[in-house]
Amino acid sequence: SIYRHYFDENSDISCTAAPVFDGAGDIAGILDVTAPSSSRESLTATLVNLAAVNVSNRLFVEDHRNDLIVLCHPRAEYLPTQ
Repeated sequence: SIYRHYFDENSDISCTAAPVFDGAGDIAGILDVTAPSSSRESLTATLVNLAAVNVSNRLFVEDHRNDLIVLCHPRAEYLPTQ
């Protein structure tokens, strides 16, 4: 069933979405979380964006598994993190 939050009966629902990119930088999909507006929208947006970046990074690694990927970060302990 499709819920549209712009209908009057769904006015208390909000959605947060973030794009997922493939290894070429093209949009591969959208990650969406729809929840009651009373939820912590800021935290939800942060988590949705983090999840989308994680998926995008994984797609990039898969698309370039035969290439040399150089990771750069000012703090070495964060290089293996997503």
